[in-house]
Amino acid sequence: MSDKMELDTPTTRDPRLASRPPMLPPSRQNSLDNLNSLPSASNTPPSILQPADPQPRQSDSSPADQFIQAISGLVQAAVTTSKNNSERERLQKRKETTDGLLKRANAQSSNFPTTAAFFQSHKNNEDVDLGRIDNAIRQHISNYRQLENSLKAKWGLLQGQSQSEDTNKLEPEIQNLKKEVESAKAESSKLSGNNQSLTREVTTLQGRATFLEKTITRHVTNLNTLSRDVKNNQTRFESLVSNLSKDKASLQDPQVVAQQVRADIDDLNGKHTKLSEEVDPLLKSQTKSPSVANVETLEKKVDNFGHRLDSLEKTKPAASDVARRDADSELKSELNDMDSRVKNLETDRHSHIKLEDVDLRFKKLEANIAKSLHNPSQSQSQSQAIQGLQSRVRVLAEHLEDLERVKGASDDILIGEMEKLEKRAGEKDDQFKSLTEELTVLKQDYGHIADKIKDLDQKEDVMALSGSLLGTQRVLESVKIGLHSLETRYNNLSTEPIVKNMVVAMQEMYPSAGQLTEQVAALKAQLEALDQRQSGQLMDVNKDIKSQSEESNRLRNDLTTLHHSLGEVWKQANNSGLGQQHYQQLHGNILSLYQKFEDHTAKMKEQLESKDTSDEDLRQNLNQERDSLRNQVQSIADKLKAFANELDETKSAHTSSKDATKADIMALINRTNGLEKVISNNGQLVDRISRLENSTSNDELVERITRLEDPTSNHQLVDRIGRLEAFTSHDQLIVRINRLEEDYQALLEQFENTKKAIESSTQEASFALAEQTEIAESPVPKYEGTPIGSDTPNVEQPIEEPCTVDPSIAESNNADFNNVEPASTPGPAVKKKNKKKRPRLSGVTSEDERTNSPTPAAIGIDGSLPERKKPKKKKKRKTNNQSEPITID
Repeated sequence: MSDKMELDTPTTRDPRLASRPPMLPPSRQNSLDNLNSLPSASNTPPSILQPADPQPRQSDSSPADQFIQAISGLVQAAVTTSKNNSERERLQKRKETTDGLLKRANAQSSNFPTTAAFFQSHKNNEDVDLGRIDNAIRQHISNYRQLENSLKAKWGLLQGQSQSEDTNKLEPEIQNLKKEVESAKAESSKLSGNNQSLTREVTTLQGRATFLEKTITRHVTNLNTLSRDVKNNQTRFESLVSNLSKDKASLQDPQVVAQQVRADIDDLNGKHTKLSEEVDPLLKSQTKSPSVANVETLEKKVDNFGHRLDSLEKTKPAASDVARRDADSELKSELNDMDSRVKNLETDRHSHIKLEDVDLRFKKLEANIAKSLHNPSQSQSQSQAIQGLQSRVRVLAEHLEDLERVKGASDDILIGEMEKLEKRAGEKDDQFKSLTEELTVLKQDYGHIADKIKDLDQKEDVMALSGSLLGTQRVLESVKIGLHSLETRYNNLSTEPIVKNMVVAMQEMYPSAGQLTEQVAALKAQLEALDQRQSGQLMDVNKDIKSQSEESNRLRNDLTTLHHSLGEVWKQANNSGLGQQHYQQLHGNILSLYQKFEDHTAKMKEQLESKDTSDEDLRQNLNQERDSLRNQVQSIADKLKAFANELDETKSAHTSSKDATKADIMALINRTNGLEKVISNNGQLVDRISRLENSTSNDELVERITRLEDPTSNHQLVDRIGRLEAFTSHDQLIVRINRLEEDYQALLEQFENTKKAIESSTQEASFALAEQTEIAESPVPKYEGTPIGSDTPNVEQPIEEPCTVDPSIAESNNADFNNVEPASTPGPAVKKKNKKKRPRLSGVTSEDERTNSPTPAAIGIDGSLPERKKPKKKKKRKTNNQSEPITID
């Protein structure tokens, strides 16, 4: 189309206008000449653009290209409809002028009949043109709607693909989160079971503590009663000793006492006779009274008492007068008492009970007299009394010793029980501390889960949507600039080539603002759906957190109740009367235990720090070994590429001396067979590499090494050399064979070096992992976001499509020399090479077009890409400086 017409490129197609503010189109001033200039009836009707095919031509291009083609068709439809609308407005204005002129001509039809007929025919033609334009506009509107619907459907397909990719990315993360939540629930259930067992143990301890309290109270009451008894016995002993001392001091001469007793007895006899004389008539008168028997017994006792006194006088005539006087005085006092009591008995008939007291007093008196008279000496009686008291004191002392033994045994039992309680309390405190630590760990896990959910739901989705909204905003600005340029050109120009240039400019732009607003509405709906899903996930997480918080609150309440109960137990133990020395001993034990705990924690910290340093050293060593292995593999791949290039160069050599090179080629075949044997002997190296590569991300490296060791590739090389026999010269081939031998020796040396490096790294890794079997689950440490086999860390980089091998090498080695796949399976890089696509005139190239070098991780050992990551080759398209306009049929 550039040969047909040469169009000037409008200045408004420059993308730099996107940074300028939008300009309003200049208003089109309709001059009087345009209004008054009317075409003749023989002029051609106005050009009406026919609607294009609503269904765009389906090709074998990608959905994105089809989407862009649909956008261009929609723009064309919009341009045609706008042009038809402007044409209709022009015809409408022309019709209005013709109507005015027709009215004037009809007013003067008598003078100018031909002019009236002319204007009438012109009006009829304009009506016909307006009807045709209206029909065309209706068709364009229906076509525009159909194109919009198809564009919506294609956009939905593209968006569905992107959403499916996002959902596929989010599904494993959500599953991981679910697993973490389930593990947290299992841990919380375990903690609840442990708490229940602890509550049961605490209840048993409380029961034992109450039982011990009761036993302690019993022992305390027994000790109090025993102490009281001891005090009472001591007071009684002291009183007895004092009484004995007083009795000893008050003893007098027994002769005096005997004389006094005689006098008293004489008086008593006289009184007794008087009483008997007075009592006999009373007894006779009252023989039936209950006191008669008592009086008779009293008389008998008095007689006996008299006989005893006589016997005493006979047996002890030489007693001292002092003792007798004392005894007589005592007897006188007692007889006086008896006299007074007998008188009272005479006055009161019911006083016969008091005679028993008199009898008791007589008995006491007889006992005292017997003690004072029969005992040879007072000292012997006192010594006997003192011995009796001493024996009683000894018995009391033995009782006190027994009580002290019982008290000591009870104290030992109590101390043992208290020590057991303290040990149990320490164990429970440790368990409570572990429970609190586990609760803190659970809280931290829930916090991490909440952060991950927020990061997943908010950051990724919202940032992606915000980026898409920013992109649509930029597209809208570019569309506004394009529409502004189109309006200015359309208002200033009216020829057909300029309209074609306008169509070309519109084809370069993106969709209209209405479609973008519809896309924004769809994006808003997606945002709302994402918000609803996020809110649902947050509700679930909040429910889980609430349940966990309720469980933690319940555990806290249980802990507080346990602390209160233990506090009461401690108070009761403190109030139980234990000594201060015991508490000091307990304090010393607690301090020693705390010191041991501090030492243990310090040792654990040192062990953890040493373990972290050893892990870091192991990671650094493994990274260094990995980098060295990668460099060696890269160098081997480069040399293999150079080898392939040299073999390709031998193709273009001379075709002479075929027979002379056969022996050298056979030697080369033998050497390649030796290479196959050497490579086959490297199975141990492959096994050690496979041990290091436990994760699935290292499958590429294993495949590359196995491809390198595959003898089929060497057979292909031999076959290729056999095919090259007819195309190589003798001298050049000998030189190249020598070079290949040197390269082969260098490759063998590099393989030996890599083998030694891998063996040393595996030995170091096995030694480090044997020391750290408790925490290391895989032989190679895994980094977050980066697989073991990858070469670069997990850094946010633009996604680049890896490029394939050089096209010249791929075309020349399509079936003969391919280090990635067998020769029977052609790669996808040779498909659809001759496809031409619409050039991008925006002046901005994408990341895929700018990057032609693959990443180090994507290159294999032999310099090719892995089979499953080899995309379709894209060639760089040269952008035309001058745009090619599209003709409108």
